[in-house]
Amino acid sequence: YEFGKSFKSSPFAFMLLSLLKVISPFTRRLFRFSDDVIWQGTFHNRFEDKDYTINIFKQHIEEVKRLVPPEKLLVYEVKEGWKPLCDFLGVAVPADRPFSHLNKGSNFLKLVLHRMRLKIFHGVVDNSSFDVAHP
Repeated sequence: YEFGKSFKSSPFAFMLLSLLKVISPFTRRLFRFSDDVIWQGTFHNRFEDKDYTINIFKQHIEEVKRLVPPEKLLVYEVKEGWKPLCDFLGVAVPADRPFSHLNKGSNFLKLVLHRMRLKIFHGVVDNSSFDVAHP
């Protein structure tokens, strides 16, 4: 809820989205899809209603818990860091790699802007415009 709220409420984010929709057909399709499926489809255009949004999210979690066998399901919050995720996957916690916070609120927007500047500087805006897994 918090990330979506901060991203949707930022005037700068609105300008960024408008620019990306104009210069990148892929981004235009991506945002049309996310608007249809997430903002309208899942949250019924009521994303700004915090209680409604959280209730939809909780309903989704309960449905997943009902459908997925417990031994194959990790109910996880990113703020928990590496340990529960690595334990579930049966791998060691990376000792040399801090847990990423790139998709957290303003960090995400800064990363998108950085990627966009690089793409525009090099004259390329393509399908990787939102490849934000690595800075």
